[in-house]
Amino acid sequence: MLLYIFVEGDDDEQLFNNIIVPNLVLSAIVVKFSQASKVMINNLISEAKSKENMDYVFVCDYDSKNGYPCLTARKNHFLNEFRNLEENKMVIVDEEIESWYYCGINKNEKIFNDLNFNISPNCSKEEFLNLFSSNTYFKRTYRMEILKTFDFKKAYSTNESFKYFIHKLEMIINSNKLIPLKKLVNI
Repeated sequence: MLLYIFVEGDDDEQLFNNIIVPNLVLSAIVVKFSQASKVMINNLISEAKSKENMDYVFVCDYDSKNGYPCLTARKNHFLNEFRNLEENKMVIVDEEIESWYYCGINKNEKIFNDLNFNISPNCSKEEFLNLFSSNTYFKRTYRMEILKTFDFKKAYSTNESFKYFIHKLEMIINSNKLIPLKKLVNI
């Protein structure tokens, strides 16, 4: 089976390629929809819908500061933009993908000892970046450092949209009668 995972940008792609895709027991391709044409994305979604051995999941940030009063408004934006997109294949990250990075930080790692962890698990990109504002090294490398020791179980237990994504992914994959994920979370 082939699974398309549609994401917004580079930071999303990096997280999915390093944390999610290696733990799938099927082939997956991460596609940045913000950097592709609408025609291409609609064609890939149509292809996934029409073939028995393909499927997709569409992941985007809630990003409330951009004028979306609720998750439904954000979903409707993308449903209007991509005519082949199905609502039941969408996952909205609350607030932005940085909240998944934040919740996956392994606080036991010495490299993260100086960080102030007093922000919401549903933090914005700006709140997340402020964690690293006084450390020049982290400004350049923080995402890769987090991904090296990403605490999947912690992210799953502390971030509701990450947990929702995992459940949604399992539903999509199980509907295709496959075993979804390697043993990542014992729930």
